[in-house]
Amino acid sequence: MQEQDTLAELFMPELSETDILVWFGDFNYRIDTSFEQAMEWIKDHRYEKLLAKDQLRSEMAYGRTFPGMREGGIEFPPTYKFDRGSQGLNYTRPTQVE
Repeated sequence: MQEQDTLAELFMPELSETDILVWFGDFNYRIDTSFEQAMEWIKDHRYEKLLAKDQLRSEMAYGRTFPGMREGGIEFPPTYKFDRGSQGLNYTRPTQVE
């Protein structure tokens, strides 16, 4: 046993030894572009442009978030938010509360 190992670490599996891993939380990453540009790319189905500006993917590429993990393919529009009582997504500009 190495000094830096804790008792909990000794009994926790390596990520590569797990069958399923589920992350919960509000990670709050953004698309690093203007709202208008993002809406244009969504309208044109240019999701690869959005993914290239995705802050989470950038952080993962630099190894600062979820090291050793990779995200599955994304080939669908962003799911910003739903309007209550509807089936459609709401892509209107969010308003700031002052």
